[in-house]
Amino acid sequence: MTPSALERFGLVALFSFLLAFAGVAEAQTPSLRAKQQRGKPVFEKSRRRLTPRPPASRAAPPGPVHSVAEWEESEGVMTLWWNWDLVDELQQRVHVYIPVDDQSEKDSWTSYLGNHGVPMANVEFLTIPTDTIYTRDFGPWFIWDANDDLGIVNYTCGYGYWDDLFPQHFAARFGIDFYESGINHVGGNWYPNAWQTAFSTTLVYTQNGDQTMAETDAAMRDYYGIERYNTVVVAPWTIEHHDCWGKPADPETMLVAEFAEDSEYYPYGELVNDHYEALESPWGRPYEIIRMPMFKMSSGWLEFRPYLNALISNEAVYVAITGHPDDQIALAVFQQAYPGYEIVGVDHGGTGFNDALHCRTRNFHRRDAIRLHPTPPGDTEDSLAGYPVTAEVIPPKGWALQSGYPRLRWSTTGGAPFSDLVMAATGAPDEYGATLPAQPQGTEVSFYVEALDDGGRRALYPMVAPDGLMSFEVRADLEAPVLSRLIPTRSASAGQWPPAIRTLCKDDMAAPQLRVEWAVNGVPRRPIDLSREELCYWYEGELTGAASAGDLVTYRLVATDGAAVPNEAVLPRRGEVYCPVVGPGSVAVVDLSQRPFSGPVVMETLGSLGIPCTRYTSWPADWGEHEVWFILLGVYADNHILTASQANDVVAALQAGDRIYLEGSDTWCYDDQKDVLCPWFKVDPISDGEDLEGGLDGQASTMAAGLHLEYAGTNAYMDEIGALAPAEVVFRSGSDDAPRVVAHDGSSYRTIASSFALGALLEGAWPETGKEVLLRYIDFLGVGGVHLKALASARPGTDVPIRLEGTPGHEYVLLEAWAEDYLQVPGYGVLRLAKSEMSILRRGTIPPSGAVLTLLPVPADPALVGSEIHVQAVVGASIAPGQAALTNRDILTIR
Repeated sequence: MTPSALERFGLVALFSFLLAFAGVAEAQTPSLRAKQQRGKPVFEKSRRRLTPRPPASRAAPPGPVHSVAEWEESEGVMTLWWNWDLVDELQQRVHVYIPVDDQSEKDSWTSYLGNHGVPMANVEFLTIPTDTIYTRDFGPWFIWDANDDLGIVNYTCGYGYWDDLFPQHFAARFGIDFYESGINHVGGNWYPNAWQTAFSTTLVYTQNGDQTMAETDAAMRDYYGIERYNTVVVAPWTIEHHDCWGKPADPETMLVAEFAEDSEYYPYGELVNDHYEALESPWGRPYEIIRMPMFKMSSGWLEFRPYLNALISNEAVYVAITGHPDDQIALAVFQQAYPGYEIVGVDHGGTGFNDALHCRTRNFHRRDAIRLHPTPPGDTEDSLAGYPVTAEVIPPKGWALQSGYPRLRWSTTGGAPFSDLVMAATGAPDEYGATLPAQPQGTEVSFYVEALDDGGRRALYPMVAPDGLMSFEVRADLEAPVLSRLIPTRSASAGQWPPAIRTLCKDDMAAPQLRVEWAVNGVPRRPIDLSREELCYWYEGELTGAASAGDLVTYRLVATDGAAVPNEAVLPRRGEVYCPVVGPGSVAVVDLSQRPFSGPVVMETLGSLGIPCTRYTSWPADWGEHEVWFILLGVYADNHILTASQANDVVAALQAGDRIYLEGSDTWCYDDQKDVLCPWFKVDPISDGEDLEGGLDGQASTMAAGLHLEYAGTNAYMDEIGALAPAEVVFRSGSDDAPRVVAHDGSSYRTIASSFALGALLEGAWPETGKEVLLRYIDFLGVGGVHLKALASARPGTDVPIRLEGTPGHEYVLLEAWAEDYLQVPGYGVLRLAKSEMSILRRGTIPPSGAVLTLLPVPADPALVGSEIHVQAVVGASIAPGQAALTNRDILTIR
């Protein structure tokens, strides 16, 4: 840890102590508890980095560690929510544990539940003090260690003094081993899925801002057994807890929030969806994603109905319902995601999606459970060989499985009658296996696993079997792989050969094989196989050999599955990606952030503009090769800190007349090289900063005039930077009017200094988009040309306004094409122009105003809904291949 980092940690520790002291006082205030029954603690968001962090009292549990998933067997549910309907539904199925501060609070609960006719036989009060009602966030987190002992691993929630002590008191009350992880976290922001995999939002890194992401991930691995920690960005103005955005239903099924397209939450819901669509499940297949419609309920904190914030406990799923017809839709979605489970509607008690049933409950997992974790087969074409099924089966400590168990029970009818197979030990620790007999094509095989120990305890997987079963199909593979999200090399630098190619590719039955077919100046080269990244469906590879400035590389992707008759997919479907090899004068993107928000956005936009650019993920060796630089250092704690040598390279480039955009949340007011950089960027370092809230406002009479955008990225210690004359402040944050971006025209050089990640801006309606901001930056840096701006969607029978901006006097051609006839890659513009495949919408010369406005008519045909229209602008009068400079392109989706 550097001295400056220690200094920062000391300030955090000081504030943490003060807040912890305040927490003790709050916990002793009787009125506070009643206030917090009505909503989330008001200090949660502002205090999330300043929570007391107790020292680790013990070493990590003996590993490997198994974090218990919510759907694993429990003996009861903890809650502090004064919702008699919930308590009544729970006590009919499980034991209910209610923590109370003292006898007076117990008497209040007893009276409250008795007045509503709730039986008390299954209700137990635990005299353990708390500050808030959020048992989900502060409650105990259960693990199994390598010795088959149940343990509780604690993290610091930070809602209050007693909340943070609750897991330790709970462990002592029930004689459970207790461990202190030493990290800040909240239970509503993570879901382990019982296969060394867990899901969180990036809030976990913000809460542990004195650690790197790698250090936080390591703590999750050592203390909780999480080998695959998947984190995703969500809307920063929410509490950023994962249980508001997505919920695992089983090891390969995910419920994900789906917001209306006109909602400011929509991009984040799609970001979560895209994140999980790219991942491989612990069972080696893509996740099945089921979308939960997010119905509007009110405004503000609650806003959407609270359905997704639900609890799984044993054979039931408890869903907060509102008495609205939307309830039936939500309950049906849950039944789809949890076949065989009882879906229990519970009065929502005035809650909304940011604070509902899951936030206020926590399972007390069974201490003598038989742990059962199968690995099922997927769909297959094989009708000749059998289908192996394995399962990890661990009886309670001191007990053994009964002879003849575990058993694999299977059927080809979707239910009873079932046939039995005894599963035998495979030789791997605690693993058993059996092979289902081969079946003819067209057969669906359903099955479950049953275990019985010599103490009479029984376990099933799925727990709700035979009402809910695992299954697979024996069928012909007729579907080709799906290629998407290609991140192409649109230009390559001769000095940085070879370039990389990355794409997402999935198949319905197995991971496909992927290759690049390519040529240099029309001469074919040997195809290159792309490698699949671990535990996801991203593929990546590099071109080979060498190339010189002026060469033209063309390529396409070919994906082939493993079907008996292989299916093939090609991207682009026709034509090739054009990739010119460039020399000095091109644009460089130096992406050094550990969490690269901006790099992909900058590369995509430059590619769509047809601007040659080269991406670096390490510090460039030759600073004479480019004239325009985008240097992306990231946001604390994922940021790169410039060395003295690197800062001197930047200054030397500016002295040589280069133009530089540099973003970093700590670069200007905190990092060691601030005194070297700030004079050249004309930055006045004001403050190390806090969170960036209230969005970003473009300043009048600057390049950002008229823009307001929300910020969605990592949000910690965002520098506040003023401008030294003649530079100007371009953006200020909306909540505190703090300056965040400074632009300087130094005559012989130009700079833009930013304290936030450009790629983490929330896309609004044009012009309030990150793309528009980048276009204006590009113009300022002198890389622009003609800019095309269009709406993102259209409706049948309407005229879509399209605005073309450029340098007055330049000739242009505006082209349109339907997706079926368009040689393009989604998100990256035209790859090859051909007159026979493009229609000219308009052509002419940019007028003195610098803008052309035209209308694109969309036919009044409902059958067009779901289709795409692609619009492309080129500079110059010619559209022959190789003779026109491409500019950016927009896709209009017909809704």
